Amino acid sequence: MIKETPQPYILTQDTESIFSLLDVRYPKQSKAQIDQYLDELVQAISLAYPNIETYIESDIQAALGSKVSATLKQNPQRICLCLDRFLLQDVELQFPDQFTRLSINRTVDGQKTPRQGNLPLNEQIKSIVNFVGNKSLILVDDGLFSGGTALFVIDKLFQSGLKKEQVEKIIAFLGNSQTTHVDNIPFELIADIPDLFEWIDIRDFGLFGGKQLAASRNNAATSAVPYLYPWSMGEGASLDKNGQLFTISQKMIQSFISLIRDFETTTGKSLNFRDLLKAGFPLPSNQEKTIPVSINTNLRDYLNNCLELIETEKKRAVVIFDMDGTLYELDGENNGYSGSTLEAKVLNNCLSFIVKQENCTNDEASQIIQAGLNNAVGLSQYLSERYAISREDYFNIVWDIEPQGLVYNFQIAAQTVKKISESGKKLVLLTSAPKVWQEKVVEFLGINNLFEAIYTGEDFSQKEEIFSMLAQRYEPFKILSIGDQETTDIAPAAALGLSTLLIRNPNDLERLVK
Repeated sequence: MIKETPQPYILTQDTESIFSLLDVRYPKQSKAQIDQYLDELVQAISLAYPNIETYIESDIQAALGSKVSATLKQNPQRICLCLDRFLLQDVELQFPDQFTRLSINRTVDGQKTPRQGNLPLNEQIKSIVNFVGNKSLILVDDGLFSGGTALFVIDKLFQSGLKKEQVEKIIAFLGNSQTTHVDNIPFELIADIPDLFEWIDIRDFGLFGGKQLAASRNNAATSAVPYLYPWSMGEGASLDKNGQLFTISQKMIQSFISLIRDFETTTGKSLNFRDLLKAGFPLPSNQEKTIPVSINTNLRDYLNNCLELIETEKKRAVVIFDMDGTLYELDGENNGYSGSTLEAKVLNNCLSFIVKQENCTNDEASQIIQAGLNNAVGLSQYLSERYAISREDYFNIVWDIEPQGLVYNFQIAAQTVKKISESGKKLVLLTSAPKVWQEKVVEFLGINNLFEAIYTGEDFSQKEEIFSMLAQRYEPFKILSIGDQETTDIAPAAALGLSTLLIRNPNDLERLVK
């Protein structure tokens, strides 16, 4: 039997360039400490992902610099548009008339925005188009993951008057050519990693990066959400469903504290957030904006406070709620989904979906549904594979149903959830139902803002996966799993040392607050 190789988790580092903005002397004097910082981050990530590859900025700069320089020398009528803040500074000095940059950043909701201290994107784009004129253009970045950012930039350039034939190609250091899509524009990857599933620049784990949360009116100051707890649940780094999130976060923050301490010892400077803002870096925050920070806050004091927040979180009590049959009932068999009006609506939507996809009769579509129901992978997976769409896309079509008139006996359960949320316990919703249905239900019940974590059918194969993840993050005996199904809600949780409560109907939840 051939053992599968885990997909590579890629880390890139530009720590030297970052610290040179704070003190140009430090990177040369403390390269060993910077290298050690990367090594420690690799050790931390390996708790979740053992197959890690790293690329340091000097290697990236050398490889890209050589290729881009040769490309510009070949044709003086080429312009290089670089999408990275630190890349190719030597090339920029060598070819000032053939080089320009776009300062672009990502927000927590997936939008593209200018980096702190830079002009709005539309103004930057217009300036770039004027700079390019009638010349040809190559885009350069450190990575080309899905191709979304490159496509966004190219589309903006076209909207501002650049002609499609002027874009020659895209050059990036690393990426996955199997998943990258850039609308038939040629692209080159120096490090083409076919199985690449995650790539993070390590600045996003700490105080120098993350996805932008908010910006001042003049964009002189911004806030961003780093990819670790307590700022986030690690979604940006594929750590959100990993049981080691808190441990990894602690180790990375501790390593960052050591790096900051070394900087302060070496340079004689005490760093606060005013220094980071002056250098063009954001203030760290969480989406709820509940972690206080000011421009006068010392970096190490702040990071030590973050470590305390992790320890406090690890000791919290956790209550896991199932949804169907626990928070409400349906009008099916044993008050469940089977035979319910909801099931009938889902199957009817499924029938219409198949008829549209296949251009077939209702009888033919019914046969396909039955084949999916009989298949071991289940109906949703069977149809998503058949029509080459994601399960989430399938669910969004078939389960887009309003719950009013379909769910019953929920009033006491909803009130109980509200009361428990006031106790300071962490509330988790764990349901096999699709996200689109879950969102509509909790809004209808009036409890949509009470759960700190929600896991739906798209997030796991078996509920045991989520129970195990939570049992690694929190003290198992402080976790209570509540549900109406012994086999899915109770037994797997109890096997991991979690407390459990099996209920017969939603009204049983009232016992929790009496």
